[in-house]
Amino acid sequence: ITIRGIKDMEELLKIKDFIAVQLRGVQNIIQRSYEGGVAILDVSAKSNAQQIGDELAVKKSPDFTLVVTGATANTLEISIAAIPAGK
Repeated sequence: ITIRGIKDMEELLKIKDFIAVQLRGVQNIIQRSYEGGVAILDVSAKSNAQQIGDELAVKKSPDFTLVVTGATANTLEISIAAIPAGK
């Protein structure tokens, strides 16, 4: 999974926790890199990338919105949209 638009390491940790807890079948997350607001994660899961992307499209976090911008058989491109203050 490539995630773009991450504002800081704290947000990345929240995203990794969200993926691990909220998505079915996720077994392990390995952070390959994080630089310039872009993180690359290896996610071991019972589901394929398309199924994970489908779940991300409907699961909501109070801190951010994950928008799937691209998907192949085993990769996902995601961008972060911040939740407006007061919501």
